[in-house]
Amino acid sequence: MLFLHRGVLYQHSFRLGTEIEEARKFDDLVFEYTQGSKKAYRFLQAKHTQDEDNRKIEVRDLLTKDKNRDEFRLAKYFISYLKIKNNQDFADGNLKDFIICTNIDFDLDQSTAQNTVRKLKVKTSGLNEKIEILVEVIDTSDVFFKDGGTRYKFSCTHDNMISIMQPTFKGAVEETIKELEEEIEKLQSKPDQDSKRKLERNQTWQREFGRMMNEGRLEDNIKEFFDKLVFAVNQPNEIKLADMIKSELGEQFNDIDRKNVYARFQEKMLDWLKEKGRRFLTHEDGREFFRKMKEEILGGFRFEVRNPVGSFTGRKTELEKLHESIQESQGVTTVISQLVSISGLGGIGKTELAKKYIEEHSKDYDNNIIWIKAETHETMVQSFLRLARDPLGIPTEDRDIESIVRDIYAFFAKRKSLFVFDNAEEYRSEGQDAGISQFLPSHFLSSDDNKPSVLITSRNQKWGDIKSLTLGAFTEPESIDFIRKALGIKDGSQENEIKNLAETLQHFPLALQQAVAYIKERDIALKNVGLKFEISDYLKRYKEEAEKLLDFKFPKDSDNSYTKTTFITWRITIDKIKDNPEYGQQAKEILDIIAYIAPDNIPAKMFLGVERNEEKLGDAIQLLKQYSMISSGEEQSSVNVHRLVQQVTRIELEKQGKEKVVKKTFELLKESFPYDSDKLEDYAKKRQLLPHLEAFLSHIDNWLKENPLKKQTIEKDYLGDLLIWMGDGYRDLGNSRRQKELFERALVVQEKHYGPYHFQVAIARANLGNAYGDLGDHKKEKKLLEHALPILEKHYGHDHSQVAIILINLGNAYGSLGDPQKQKELLKRALAIQEKRYEPDHSQVAIILTNLGIVYGDLGNHEEKKELLERALVIQEKHYGPDHFQVASTLISLGTAYRTLGDPQKAKELLRRAFTIQEEHYGSDHFQVAITLINLGIVYGTSGDPQKQRELLEQALPILEKHYGSDHFQVAIALTNLGNAYGDSGNPSRQKELLEQALPILEEYYGSDHFQVAIALANLGDAYGNLGNSRKAKELLEWALAIQEKHYGPDHFEVARTLVSFGTTYRTLGDPQKAKELLEQALAIQEKHYGSDHFQVAITLTNLSNAHGDLGNLQKAKELLERALAIQEKHYEPNHFTVAIILKNLGGTYGDLGDSQKAKELFERALPIFEKHYGPDHLEVAKLLANLSITYGDLGNPQKAKELLEQASFILEKHHVHDYF
Repeated sequence: MLFLHRGVLYQHSFRLGTEIEEARKFDDLVFEYTQGSKKAYRFLQAKHTQDEDNRKIEVRDLLTKDKNRDEFRLAKYFISYLKIKNNQDFADGNLKDFIICTNIDFDLDQSTAQNTVRKLKVKTSGLNEKIEILVEVIDTSDVFFKDGGTRYKFSCTHDNMISIMQPTFKGAVEETIKELEEEIEKLQSKPDQDSKRKLERNQTWQREFGRMMNEGRLEDNIKEFFDKLVFAVNQPNEIKLADMIKSELGEQFNDIDRKNVYARFQEKMLDWLKEKGRRFLTHEDGREFFRKMKEEILGGFRFEVRNPVGSFTGRKTELEKLHESIQESQGVTTVISQLVSISGLGGIGKTELAKKYIEEHSKDYDNNIIWIKAETHETMVQSFLRLARDPLGIPTEDRDIESIVRDIYAFFAKRKSLFVFDNAEEYRSEGQDAGISQFLPSHFLSSDDNKPSVLITSRNQKWGDIKSLTLGAFTEPESIDFIRKALGIKDGSQENEIKNLAETLQHFPLALQQAVAYIKERDIALKNVGLKFEISDYLKRYKEEAEKLLDFKFPKDSDNSYTKTTFITWRITIDKIKDNPEYGQQAKEILDIIAYIAPDNIPAKMFLGVERNEEKLGDAIQLLKQYSMISSGEEQSSVNVHRLVQQVTRIELEKQGKEKVVKKTFELLKESFPYDSDKLEDYAKKRQLLPHLEAFLSHIDNWLKENPLKKQTIEKDYLGDLLIWMGDGYRDLGNSRRQKELFERALVVQEKHYGPYHFQVAIARANLGNAYGDLGDHKKEKKLLEHALPILEKHYGHDHSQVAIILINLGNAYGSLGDPQKQKELLKRALAIQEKRYEPDHSQVAIILTNLGIVYGDLGNHEEKKELLERALVIQEKHYGPDHFQVASTLISLGTAYRTLGDPQKAKELLRRAFTIQEEHYGSDHFQVAITLINLGIVYGTSGDPQKQRELLEQALPILEKHYGSDHFQVAIALTNLGNAYGDSGNPSRQKELLEQALPILEEYYGSDHFQVAIALANLGDAYGNLGNSRKAKELLEWALAIQEKHYGPDHFEVARTLVSFGTTYRTLGDPQKAKELLEQALAIQEKHYGSDHFQVAITLTNLSNAHGDLGNLQKAKELLERALAIQEKHYEPNHFTVAIILKNLGGTYGDLGDSQKAKELFERALPIFEKHYGPDHLEVAKLLANLSITYGDLGNPQKAKELLEQASFILEKHHVHDYF
């Protein structure tokens, strides 16, 4: 439980296993994680004893041969280490350490107890009296072992340790070899699959142990074992462990009843582990378990909900009315499908009332409270994105907001919940205005779903049929109570002054809050010199300030008594802030800038342009907080401001002239926003700053409306750049639609000010083209990029980096439109430019190498693809780090190259690594993860495991359908691959069905003569052939071959693959001579492309042997099959299905040549592989049984022949095949 909790808490990417058989004597815990670019494993065995006060680990415990007292016997753990080391399940990673964890200590010689290297106590009598064993203290900086105790390794710096252990370990290895021999003998007679698996495993161990002894490598293995063996001693016992877990869980669950939380966790975890079975649990499993437990214990989700201000008072009537309104439904108290709005002026207390309502009634919604910032369309989008990512774990990258919101409401559809839309502008949504209707649950859920209740706060009072509660100012008693509470006045003093202040400020909550904050701060300051500041003093200043404003003209939308009152209190406070000699000017400048950006989550470091000294900046921000001008944000490094404070600040700035502040705000946004950065940490900055850019854009738009004569200056100085920054941010965050809108507007502005052929216009056009590309419109992308390219070439010259970037994007547009030759040409041009401009290991060079590698693959040159991608990968890992999603993209492409080049093991390793990175970055049901699953599935298919291929593809398909829609070309490619997996599994009917579903989608997207269409046609032809319709197969293959020869040329390996299918079809049609010619043509192409010992060559040799067999040339058939068998046995494991196919064919050939004994041996080798691959009742198994039956008959064993024939007949009857014989 502790390891799982810490793994999730520290956000490690891991898999955790317990009681894993393959871990032998280290099976208590197996921890798999990613270390750089490779997997690593940690193994742990816990050996806790009840007698911890009196028991210590002695030398005899380590060297004992007594198997009844062997809990610390090193020989036992050495054998387990060797077995793990020689187990394929752990071959893909580094075996980091093997830990024996115990609550007792070594029996140390106290003279060395304080040294780094310590000696175990030497006994005065007995066999161990002369044995000296040294242990060395090792570093304890490990989040999983941070709870006291000591970790030791055995010191092998002197030869004594090896000489002590070698005889014992040698004896243990020899004994183990004998035990393995006995087990192997027993297992050989058992036909079940589990026994066969154990037999293979034991034979591997027997072989490797024997080889180690024969080659004199025992000593090396002992040294390696001691290098990895760790004794973690004096570790917490079970009681202390329980207390630690209780403590850590308590921290996670807000210190609620720790004992109860632990008991519930323990019970639930035991049930959960039992349900999962003895297999590895992923970090996603752990995260989901803790999420569910958190939900169960805390009782719900509270998202971005903050407590009301401590001085909240009154509003009891409004709270009661609000609760009645939300709970009301046709006279029945319920919380289903209710929408209620709280309307009123800014600063009247709507948001605080909503917070207080939540504080009092959260339990009525099972504590599921979601707070949405609803000022604009974009703030709503960002709120839902944050909610999806954390805590719900719903994938968001490259998905439209509608599908994300739908998933969120689906999550809450089975539970009570309250969604608060704070500061909403209006109800109806038209496009991307500020209306909230398109974000409400009624837009997404069916009538059967449990719709969340919705509470809206808004200045707007027009909400149609939505029940509305209008909130006014405080009542007099509420105002008096608020002032007393805020100023700490508990007696009856200043009663008249309190009443006068409340009336003067018209019982307006925000004005009252500012006033009492001012009074408190001034009183604290004056008490230092023996004076005080009372309410009467504030009223005097208020009167003076109000007289100054008699002739002040307020904007029409702000010309009301409450805004005027707030403005006066604001002026009083600002004057005092400005009077601060150290930080007043900086504080005022910060408040002015805040007036033009979003009110929430403002990063404090954005104001370093105002004050470069961070300490002084902190003091200036604190000054604003003291006087209630701003408040702390969700994070300590961010601040919030009330919208009315922003409004009255802008009123003052309009009077003074706002151009200087607007310019400064623009400069600070420019300095803070990491434009054009692809660093992961900058993505978070862009996400935080985009709402502020949106708010600033709205003020720029208002400025344009109010000042048409300044339009050209405003657009040129501010708008153009602002739109481009924002487009860049939305591109990185996956919002291609908003990206397109912004770049379309930027293009209009740039064309207007620079003319259509200016380089800035060309860049804007290129940005817009990229946005269209991200949205899948590659024709529009190509058109815009081709328009931009000559302008940029003229401006920069043909070898400029900006030209190279356009060439890359234009090349990829051609590739997406099915012209890889043109893509290659453009990318090579780009590469030459960038290699000239940058160092060869620059990230910009890596981008081109990656794209160029993919193109070479599309053109069939996979060796070149591999080389380019490996070059790119080294650069990207250096630039981004090993776990960046860009690295994952290259790993996927590299994996496909290795697969095509015949190295599925390397392909799996690369794709698994990519999958881990992507799952961590995107979430488990993201479309990029699905594409990786498809590639991984194809590799499993290539490796002869179509069952695993099907599982992965069927996992990927619904993700792609959800993301793209069911008629998208990516879905069609997935369908094609899934169909092929069914075909390889012996189900051509399902293969045909899926391919016929995919084909029209591919034709619609690519056109009918595209190479992707040809791949589907060829595979469909194979399916028809396997279903017995050879004429239809021939027709489809002819069509596919014509497209491929046109696209690739006649000597391409893809053409060869279709020729092989064509050859088998002609053979089925009774023309083995034509089949032989086509297969020989294919073989020549493949041997030239792959080399003579490639697995694809072996497949063609197998088919060619069949054609020779049909022509009566059995000796040639045998030679070809034996050559194919040698290749496939080298490429695959000996029990691989592909090997079995050749064994079956070779057996038939030997039978036809009259060698029934050899035929029998080959058929019997093939049979268990067929049964494992197809299942014991498959038609192909029946056919093989029938062949084996004939062979036994030829060998004079009619009884065995009869048994096999009956077995075959039984299967055939099940499949309604009655005339096979």
